[in-house]
Amino acid sequence: MAGIVETKSRRESSSDEDSERLVKKPRIEHPLAYKSVRIMTQGDIDSLYPLIVAYIETPSLADLITSFAIDMDTWPCNIVGTGFGNSDPEISPQPVEESLHAAVESYARNMSLGDGALRVMLPALEWKKRQLRDGVHESWRERARHERDFATTGSAILISLCKNITTLYLGGLGPFESPFQLYMLLSGMDRISHPGLRNVTRVEVIAGANGSTNDREYASLSYRKHFNYICRLPALESVVFDGVADQSGGNPHTLPQRTSTMKKLNIHHAHISGRVLGKLLDVPKHLEELSLSFGRLRLDSGESTPIFATTVGEHLSRHRDTLRMLDLYMGYSNYGDHGYDSESDSDREEASAYRPNPMSSLVRSLERQPKPRESSPSLSSEPRQEHGSRLGSFGDYKSMTHLSIGIKLLLGPTQDGKLAEQPPCRLIDALPPSLEYLCLYGYERGENADVDEHVDEFIEKREGRLPLLKEVKGMDERVDSEISVYKGQDEDSLWQRPKRDFGWVKA
Repeated sequence: MAGIVETKSRRESSSDEDSERLVKKPRIEHPLAYKSVRIMTQGDIDSLYPLIVAYIETPSLADLITSFAIDMDTWPCNIVGTGFGNSDPEISPQPVEESLHAAVESYARNMSLGDGALRVMLPALEWKKRQLRDGVHESWRERARHERDFATTGSAILISLCKNITTLYLGGLGPFESPFQLYMLLSGMDRISHPGLRNVTRVEVIAGANGSTNDREYASLSYRKHFNYICRLPALESVVFDGVADQSGGNPHTLPQRTSTMKKLNIHHAHISGRVLGKLLDVPKHLEELSLSFGRLRLDSGESTPIFATTVGEHLSRHRDTLRMLDLYMGYSNYGDHGYDSESDSDREEASAYRPNPMSSLVRSLERQPKPRESSPSLSSEPRQEHGSRLGSFGDYKSMTHLSIGIKLLLGPTQDGKLAEQPPCRLIDALPPSLEYLCLYGYERGENADVDEHVDEFIEKREGRLPLLKEVKGMDERVDSEISVYKGQDEDSLWQRPKRDFGWVKA
């Protein structure tokens, strides 16, 4: 009897082993079972090849990844004069097996990125194989080029393997177009047979958060270029920029209008023109939450970019049926007193810089292809010149429940203790009937008799006009936004970028 039990036990054990061979299921103690991965250091780049091999061999391991962070500005191959040194990889290199390398090459071909991408990707993979197997002796410049091609190739392959990413941390994308950028664009446009990033709900732009920028200075990138890589992702809900100065220059990127599923947009400690900001606000179909603040970091050029409140107000009005929460503060050194942001010549000029990369023309042509726009509420019917330096009225915003805003954005600038001119509507009329929470930044009773009159009228009529309003701040005592514009050499007024840890996290 004991022998029968033993035989049965062996048979069951053998059956279990066969099942495991047929369907490879990662165990939580698997050495390559991660839920968060990062491609920011040379060690991370050196971990790419063994990780890709493992994920192609066992796809269910890649399914554990929910968070992906990448910042090419911190890669040694993109920083002139930086040595590669001892990389201390998260995952130790393994001996190269021809059959597994062939599987990686086959996967790259099947990504459907086209011949231009393969002319970068396949040589990059071959170089990595030779480096791991035999070692490669080359100059810093040669190695930097090879490392860059491999790192962007490996990052594209890795992110395509990870089907369950929900949070994407996106830093700088390097000085050249790459397979990674192409993959991001084609996935968002649904132009490849197996597009990735289908489950990404939140994107945080982390340029400057990893030591590539002085903590007290802006990180520089093109808002529109980064937006172009993420705005078409099908599950996208939330986008965050923090501490970024726009560097679009003469290299425009066409954004699709009213197509994104994004509902929340947070742009903090920003240096951005009203023209570019307006283009970003036109991308979502139905924006529900918007938080905007400006300044408190140093800008190398020392120049400020005016933001006309009229521009912001008109683009916001497209979302007057859906916007629930708005938090907006702009000091008067941030925006112009009168006028409207118009298209500049640089928006229509072609960048002429030489880009020695076979991917350049393809990536740039894709960046300029907008998707057909969907219908949405038109711009406010109020003439733009009536607002001047004011944002405009929120009286017809049907869903707004929370509003935090500088009082001058509603009533306009002051002069000699009075309003420079009376606004086209009273404060009480500029607020939506659905409002539940109101915070007015920058108001102090007694500073301006005209503003006091508007506030007194609001207090008198709020119960009848705003029956849902439960909480009001900024009237009994002054409330200043956390944001104030950096002035002179006052280091204490600067915002300090917090230290972030985007490390590898085991599943």
